[in-house]
Amino acid sequence: MHRIKTERFNGALRALAIGVTLGLSLALSACGGGGSDLSSPSSAPAAVTPTPTPTFTIGGTVSGLTTGQTVALQNNGGGTLTVSANGAFTFTSSQQSNTAYSVTVSAEPTAQTTCTVSNGSGTVATANVGNVAVSCVTHYFAYVTNVGNNTVSQCSVDATTGALSGCVTTGSGFSTPYGMALRANGGYAYVANFSANTVSQCSVDATTGVLSGCATAATGFSSPVGVTVSANGSYAYVSN
Repeated sequence: MHRIKTERFNGALRALAIGVTLGLSLALSACGGGGSDLSSPSSAPAAVTPTPTPTFTIGGTVSGLTTGQTVALQNNGGGTLTVSANGAFTFTSSQQSNTAYSVTVSAEPTAQTTCTVSNGSGTVATANVGNVAVSCVTHYFAYVTNVGNNTVSQCSVDATTGALSGCVTTGSGFSTPYGMALRANGGYAYVANFSANTVSQCSVDATTGVLSGCATAATGFSSPVGVTVSANGSYAYVSN
């Protein structure tokens, strides 16, 4: 048998170890080693922005208001809008298509001025609603004392032409009524009764002008033919 020299054997072992180490390193590199994170994606997906749903406004025009008057409007029972001048109006809240709208008057300008709404309800299509019409009318009345049948007639007054129309009897309990006057705020009317030597007081409905609750307010006159009320409504003067 031949004896293997120790130095030559040890050198062979070292060469084998180096070859195994290089092989493992190459294998790890091919498998993505060296600290690479395979779980992380190369890039994040782009964010998707939703398309906003279109909305449309509700509005129209107001007419018939006089200086200093306002009318309060609502849409679907809310979103109160106060309008203080004739012209266009638009509610602040908008609506989507296929939703219902209903415009109403929530507060009249005054008891004597009332407003009506036309084209006030419907369903929103694909455009702004702008044809709602709010028309306000101030009611004026004239009163005539009828000596012959002990009555008072009430007539509507056309604000433009002054023409009287719709004259009907109002109030009751008069006795040869000669003169009549209204308090400045329009709340009461006073009628001088010639035959009864009295003055009657009646309540006046601010919206309809109708006289009601007429009763004797003062006595002691002598064939009174006229009555007037001071501007502040605190005093009445009767001519006998």
